[in-house]
Amino acid sequence: MPNKRGLLFIGIFICLIFLVNSIIFANQEVQEDQEIENLLDKGISSFNEDKFEEALEYFNKVLELNNKHEKAWFCKMQVLFYMNKPNEELKAINDFLQIFPNDAVRWGNKSNTLHKLGMYIESEKAITKALSLSTDDPRLYFIMGQVKLHNGNYSEAQNNLNLAQKYKYPDQDNVDEYISVVKVLLRQLTGLKSENMEIPQNDWKPNYNEYNNIFEIGNKDIAIVFIVGSQSRIVFKGTQENPFKYAPNFFVWDGAVINDEDYGILLENNTKFKHIKIDGKYKIEKLGIIEGWKAKITNERKIKLTN
Repeated sequence: MPNKRGLLFIGIFICLIFLVNSIIFANQEVQEDQEIENLLDKGISSFNEDKFEEALEYFNKVLELNNKHEKAWFCKMQVLFYMNKPNEELKAINDFLQIFPNDAVRWGNKSNTLHKLGMYIESEKAITKALSLSTDDPRLYFIMGQVKLHNGNYSEAQNNLNLAQKYKYPDQDNVDEYISVVKVLLRQLTGLKSENMEIPQNDWKPNYNEYNNIFEIGNKDIAIVFIVGSQSRIVFKGTQENPFKYAPNFFVWDGAVINDEDYGILLENNTKFKHIKIDGKYKIEKLGIIEGWKAKITNERKIKLTN
């Protein structure tokens, strides 16, 4: 049996081994952390220079070293978004959510990406999951408002956009723009009032002599921002095959939108439109015309969704 002095030397030797190994391991960790930061910095620099393929390589290398690096995952998702690769972006989001299943914002990102891919039912499930994890994030209410607007559920879209406003969404102008569009569609497509403004009588006409601004636009997908009562009129040109995108699921041609002092924002009589609504497992496309300041449907078809 070893004596006490021998046991003491053995114990000291073992401690020294542990200490040396700890120092080596700590140094390796420091070196790895430094390598990760260098790769991350190079990826961000490449991204800022629009070198997306190169940036993606750097972020993937970071994730090979540490697959729980949240910033690298976020950067990778951003790169794939800018590269317009929604399928790869969706895979990255799903991989991230396997590691961080309670990240509400990424569930919101997943909803946006699914909607871009035409997976409308799954998109709504994803944003519903996000809101179950965080009930006061204005970004999530804004996404839900967008999803509901895309799906043609205008009352629910307005409710969620109002909540985005309530919880101080960073880009209030963007929320205001969406709300103004939703209110137009609510009033004239469903007959619901907005801000105590009723739809005018059938024979009512605006006094164009009082209008300060009249614009004519071609077949461009641009944002329309109106301040109620600004006395503006925008004339749409185009055809059913090449319409103007007034809202994410609402296309117009051969008509106009007016902003009247008394009646607010309205689609003008004789404006032709195509309206798309997601209803359960179906996409419903409606063609129509504005008559008597209300939407009149002239044709409708129902398409079953694949997801």
